[in-house]
Order: sequence, then structure tokens, then C-alpha cells
Amino acid sequence: MIAEGPIGTELDRFLEFLEGEGIRYERDVPLSRKTWIRRGGTASIWLQPSELSEFVRVVAWLQGSGLPFEVVGGTSNCFFSKDYDPPVVVSTLRMKGLRIEEGQAICECGYRMSELARWSVENGYEGFEGFIGLPGTAAGAAINNAGCYGSLVSEVVAGIDLLENGVIRRVLPPEIGYSHRHSRLKSKEMSGVVVSVVFQLRASSDRDALRRRMEYAQWHRRTFQEHSFPNLGTVFCHLRWKPFPVARRLGLAIAERWLRLREKDPVKLIKARRNLFLRAIGAGDLERYVSEFGFNCFLWKDDGADEAFERYVRFVRRNTVSGIMEIEWKCGSANVAVPTPVREML
Repeated sequence: MIAEGPIGTELDRFLEFLEGEGIRYERDVPLSRKTWIRRGGTASIWLQPSELSEFVRVVAWLQGSGLPFEVVGGTSNCFFSKDYDPPVVVSTLRMKGLRIEEGQAICECGYRMSELARWSVENGYEGFEGFIGLPGTAAGAAINNAGCYGSLVSEVVAGIDLLENGVIRRVLPPEIGYSHRHSRLKSKEMSGVVVSVVFQLRASSDRDALRRRMEYAQWHRRTFQEHSFPNLGTVFCHLRWKPFPVARRLGLAIAERWLRLREKDPVKLIKARRNLFLRAIGAGDLERYVSEFGFNCFLWKDDGADEAFERYVRFVRRNTVSGIMEIEWKCGSANVAVPTPVREML
């Protein structure tokens, strides 16, 4: 249902624009049908532009209107809570173009990083092989400074084509302000929508080594990362727990030593340590929703997961002295220009 008031008026205007441009869209779409972990409220309008020029026209119109909107890729790093009802969601998943210019790969915003990893290895370029299996898009990876298995976005990005106020400009890494799993785009210090990402290509002298590294990353991800239940990967980084009482620390150390002596299978050891750690820190009630592969991965197993996630975040807030939420959490009213910044939620 289209909202009433100023938002409703702007939505009506946007619908007229879409009809006039012949751009396909959907109305009143449950985000649980579209998002990675099948969560979220209802988007008044959902559209998935068919090509980059159409995407640019849509976003430029929205930027000029003041109408709140979301641009999403695979949403593998984003939790939409059930009370979040965005007026407009624009998906980039059809923006999958790749072209090579002067030793650089220019990927449209929806190009999958896993595909980029495979393409780069096949063509003998290094620095991307660790991204194999990463579900995110080029835009999402560039915004979040994604990194895994020795590959890091900030080490291979040469620039980002950013659309702001109807104009596309190229921003370079110093302006993007990369740090660990962070950029000025992620913190909203820099505005605009990513249209494409420019990656610098570095030829490798050993293609076999590239392939071995990619295959190892793929094996390790399948073996030691959660894949049985819906999840968003690592939720927090830079977690430092408050000191435990001496007796608890001693008991935990003894129990962990016993586990290491008793269990030789590395996967089973990880799972046993997870259970031990949860009980030691007083989070046993979260056991159902915390991955066996580590406390930092939350599982959306059932309808109770949303409420459990809030308890999970509160527990982290109470029991750590630092921590940054890596995922994006959209909650509450969407009828505002910018949702609460991720870094303010912890």
C-alpha cells in the first residue's frame, strides 16, 4: 500500500516516472521474498533495472526527489528487520557487466565478487583469488572493504564511479578512506550511490599458484564457515571482551586444554570450543542461534531469530569494551532520509 502524506505524493510521482520510462517494477513486495536471509518488512516499490543506464536514470531521479530509498545487491551483509518498510528498493543484481580498459577491470555495481575471483584466476591476475565464494557484489565489497583469505578490496581498488545529484564522478582510494572493514561510504561520511568499481589488474607469473590459493580458499570456506543455516557471515569485528573473573578464566583455560588433548578433529574442536565459550560467558541461551563455527556468526534459523538477534547484540554491548558491527542493520521507520548509522548501533 502506498503511504499517505508527502511520502505518498513522492511515490506517486515516482510511479509516473517509471511508467513514462517503461521501467518494470513491483508493488508492496515482502522483503522476506527478496533478501539473503529472508527477512524484512514490505517495500512499497521494488525494482530491478535491466541495464546500467536504466539504473542510473532511476537513482538520479530518486536523488533529486528526496524520496527515501535503498540500493541493494545480494543483501548478504544486510539485516532488514520485520518493522522496516522502505518506500523504494532498487536492486543492482542485473548490473553484471565487466570490461577491461588500460590494465583495469571495470565492474558494474552488481557484478559478483566470486565471479571476479574466478575470472581473474582464469586470466592470470592476482589479488582476487581469496574472494572465491564471497556472495557480495562489487559495490558492496567496495563499500565495506571486504577481505578474505589474503584478498582485500582496498589493495586492488583503483577507484569507484559514484552517482550523486545526477552526476557520476570517479573517487580514488584516499578519498574513500579505507580502513579495516570500513570506508567513508559505509559510515555515510561520503554520499552517493556506487555505479561501478574499478579494479587494478596485476599479472601473476604463476597461474598454478593462483589456482591453488583459490581452491584452498574455497575448501576452507566450505569446511570451516557456516553454510547450513541462513547467516550474514561475521557480525562484529574488533571485539574485546571485558575481563572474566579469575576463577572463570582459569576454569575456561583448563577446560580448553582438556578439549585440545581429547579432540583431534579440527572441525569438532571448533564446535566444542564454541559451546564451552558460550557457557563460560553466560550466553548459553543463545546457543541455538550462534554458529558452531564461532560466536561472531549469528544464524536466522526460525521465527524467533529476530528477537534473539537483539538479545545477541545487547549481550555483546554489555560484555565487550569495543566492537564494530560489520553487517548493516535496517530497523524501525524507513521514512527517513538515512537509516541509523551502523556504527551507532553497538
